[in-house]
Amino acid sequence: ATGARCRTLPGTGDLDGVFALRDLDDSRAIREAFGAAPQRVVVVGA
Repeated sequence: ATGARCRTLPGTGDLDGVFALRDLDDSRAIREAFGAAPQRVVVVGA
């Protein structure tokens, strides 16, 4: 929803590879972080 904020789990702020996906810039950062090599990804959302 417009104006909603991402809620992150406690203790995940300093972990590598943990992202909040809110907009196009976030999705680009995620893609850049994983590169071209195959990776396993877990998406959790509501």
